[in-house]
Amino acid sequence: MESMRRTRTQWQSSVDDMLTRGMKAEDEEVDAVVNYLATYLTRLNLNKASAAELTDVLELPPSQAAILLDYREKNGLFKNFDALEKVPGLNLKHLTEQRDRIGFTAAAL
Repeated sequence: MESMRRTRTQWQSSVDDMLTRGMKAEDEEVDAVVNYLATYLTRLNLNKASAAELTDVLELPPSQAAILLDYREKNGLFKNFDALEKVPGLNLKHLTEQRDRIGFTAAAL
């Protein structure tokens, strides 16, 4: 499944390509498909993610997203998943369950 992990922008491009090849869908259907793919098959870069992305894609409560963003701002980018253990107050169990949806590159995915 790893190869299927894409960003919302990449999913939108894939769906747009399907439309140019003859796929028939209403705008609302296209939006629903892209939203589904982005929600369930997106790999989120924790070093570039916004609070909204953390809550939407990883289903973090806003308070947990704020903890991550605050720590990242004060301490720099995360090198890997193990670095999250240093974040005080973070629900690591929730993130561990979604580990395959999380990336840590310095550049945006």
